[in-house]
Amino acid sequence: LEQHMSDVGVVEVLCGAIGILGANDDNQVRFGDTDGCELLVRVLRQHMSEAAVVVQVCGAIRSLSVNNNSNQARLSDAGACETVIEALKKHSSVVNVVEVVCAIIQNLSSIDTNNARLGGTGECVLLVDVLDQHITVLGVAMHACGAIRNLSVDHDNQTTLGKAGACEMLVRVLKQHMSVVTVVEQVCAAIGQFGLQDANRARLVEAGGCEVIIQALRRHILVIGVTELACAAIWSFSLNNNNITRLIEAGISDVLVQMLEQHMHVVSMVESACTVMCNLTTNVDHVKRLGDAGACEVMVHVLE
Repeated sequence: LEQHMSDVGVVEVLCGAIGILGANDDNQVRFGDTDGCELLVRVLRQHMSEAAVVVQVCGAIRSLSVNNNSNQARLSDAGACETVIEALKKHSSVVNVVEVVCAIIQNLSSIDTNNARLGGTGECVLLVDVLDQHITVLGVAMHACGAIRNLSVDHDNQTTLGKAGACEMLVRVLKQHMSVVTVVEQVCAAIGQFGLQDANRARLVEAGGCEVIIQALRRHILVIGVTELACAAIWSFSLNNNNITRLIEAGISDVLVQMLEQHMHVVSMVESACTVMCNLTTNVDHVKRLGDAGACEVMVHVLE
């Protein structure tokens, strides 16, 4: 690759091969140890105008950066954060580019030090914009929401993303891809994070977040990943007393009891459901609804 960097055809084929080989953990290490990360960033800069090449190079970068902190650090030091954002700006209308770049941002933003590099005002707005543009594309929705979730761990990024419309976009994605567990998990995790900020919690609720989260929880109540993350999101909503009524009207009482029935042998699930119940029992109506839904009997079984 280093010898033929200027040959578009060779670069495209070789990067495609690196992307495939890099899916293996040992190969990830080999590519990283031979300066493959740094080289890929250089190649991406050189062929930034060629969308087809960008897809393959970014695919290789994505492959090497999955769950590999060492390669993530190498890529960041080589300027990957800034370079992939440049690629996203240049090819924001190309679905394949958008999907793979969002996946890279999701990978690289799992390191806190990269949040500042990836999460400037323009970058946050860009991420929300491309999600809006390609919201019906499953891969874009999943990886963009994962990237938004990771970036929102940083308080400043979360504020910027909220102002850019990320909260409303998350609710739209959840409605659009309600049947897809992996997307639902990413969105619920992001909503739980955003719901910790007062302004973003208000945006989420105004966009219908309470109702759509409960719909997702009801639909995927057998999936532990969804139920845990949805509970965290519901708990963040319940930090504001005004939201408790909306949650009750959306049917949270019955769903929490069903959750306990389904997962009473899973300690983390019991803790999550009971924590949410406690937050919601400041409302007298909810106490009665929980009892009518069978909460008392289920709790006895759980305690047994």
